[in-house]
Amino acid sequence: MKAVCTAPFYDKLERVDRAIDDEFECTEARLKEINGAGFGQLAKGERKRAPRKKAPAKE
Repeated sequence: MKAVCTAPFYDKLERVDRAIDDEFECTEARLKEINGAGFGQLAKGERKRAPRKKAPAKE
C-alpha cells in the first residue's frame, strides 16, 4: 500500500525522517501502528487501483 505523510515524523522502523507529502510503501498493519502511536494521524493510506479497461473501439 502507498502511504502519504500528513504530518512530519521520524519513522523508527525505517530510520528515516518523513516530511509532509512524502510517499512511502507500507502494510496496513504498519500504517495502523504509525497512526496509533498517540500523536494523531501522521499518514494516510492510498490503495492501489487496478487500471481501467478501455472499451473496444467502434468501427
